[in-house]
Amino acid sequence: MKGVAGTYTLTYNTAVSGDAKLATMKYAVGSTQRPVAGFTREDNGGEYTIYLPVNTQSVTLNAVTSDDDAEIDNATQTVYITGGEGNGAVTVTSPNGHASNKFTVKFVAETSTNSPSVTSLSFASGFTVGSYISDEVFNNRSILFTDRASFTAGHVSGGLKGMSIIRLPITDFRANTGLMPINALKASGSEYFNFVANTAGTLYILGNTNFGNFSTWTNINNSFPPLPIDYATNTAYLSWRIVPEARVISTSPAVTRLQWDNATIRDEGVQTTSTIDYSAPLPYTWTKEFAANETVSVPVPGTNVNGCGMIALIDWDID
Repeated sequence: MKGVAGTYTLTYNTAVSGDAKLATMKYAVGSTQRPVAGFTREDNGGEYTIYLPVNTQSVTLNAVTSDDDAEIDNATQTVYITGGEGNGAVTVTSPNGHASNKFTVKFVAETSTNSPSVTSLSFASGFTVGSYISDEVFNNRSILFTDRASFTAGHVSGGLKGMSIIRLPITDFRANTGLMPINALKASGSEYFNFVANTAGTLYILGNTNFGNFSTWTNINNSFPPLPIDYATNTAYLSWRIVPEARVISTSPAVTRLQWDNATIRDEGVQTTSTIDYSAPLPYTWTKEFAANETVSVPVPGTNVNGCGMIALIDWDID
């Protein structure tokens, strides 16, 4: 039978996407999720390497497509680490079927039996170099700054005790020293220091005010906890100066900066003289998670912190 003559209209559906990209790709050891280092939303597939803590047995890899209609293989998978390594792969096919991208992640478990440690620490030109002491942990009376041993920590909240310390020099926070004051560097993105560690963890930065250059970090505390209750009188202490130092004030990350010079310290740790700088709390806290062997960059505050300084602590991802 011959065809019927006539005019026909062909309609093409051009709305179907050719997007075969990922919106996010994260991994988790236990319950802590982290972004895959090096991955961006613009990647058309790729290979990535993640270093894991010593003796990691397995890791969960999770990926989400940029286009909800795209097909994805192994969006959530468990990667088992054998012989110190394991590989995960995710394949995304675009809704129109014309594009396909493969994302491969190689996981490498650290084989070193050394304790978690900062393996390199570098400060930007013009700043005084800080320090990391591997066996030093944060607690009441911990020295806060490399160049002022008399400035120590007081009223350390329970959530911060036992963390590792990257000690920073207070010199860089004082505009009258003749050196480059850190409060003068307010350009967004200006680096203060960077470090690399052999174990994954979370960096805590504590300050006395809202640091402008930390807006992309996670802010977990921006107000000083209320004064604790005196058990004897069932009322709040009148000031931080008379709160027993050994008392855990809360689990909120906060600390006061105490200056022990010429101060009288009773056995129970109650501060009794006005020469103690109890009025300099550091309640603003930002955090940033990092992977083993990742270079972690810490910006200058971008806000005037003259005379108060900031504290850098590390909470390691270890059992």
